[in-house]
Amino acid sequence: MWIHEWPRTETHVGFIEPLVFARHPNSGEAVTHIFSLVLTPVKTRSALKRIDDEKRTWRTNQRVKAKRNQQDSAADNADWDALIDQEQSIVAGEGEYRYGAYLTVSATSEERLNSSLAGMRNALTRAGMEPQILYCQQAEALMVSALPLGQGMK
Repeated sequence: MWIHEWPRTETHVGFIEPLVFARHPNSGEAVTHIFSLVLTPVKTRSALKRIDDEKRTWRTNQRVKAKRNQQDSAADNADWDALIDQEQSIVAGEGEYRYGAYLTVSATSEERLNSSLAGMRNALTRAGMEPQILYCQQAEALMVSALPLGQGMK
């Protein structure tokens, strides 16, 4: 699986704990899995360009809402505040990373695999993450997990 959605709000340090200690929903046994986290550094110039693009989009959306006499929402204000915080962090010298996570679940039978996947999906939901199964890419995903060279999947 590829983790394509991450928590959208600030989380506590151990937010990934349900994933690490995932259990089968029926038996309570531990799910056999490998979790690989790949962080790719983003160049400062690229990070600032992304933030500028997102700020431009946010301002355009605000102008459209104003023309339609729509009110600002708390989510819109939180998005703007997050962009400003990100920009300040990058200007202060903090780096930005692109996150990639891959999860390999294994079992001795198809029935156990389905149970393992159910337990893992429950754990991912508790952690605020959403997976996507990578069909026909199992061999490459296993190599990313078995030989964690930090390169991610191509």
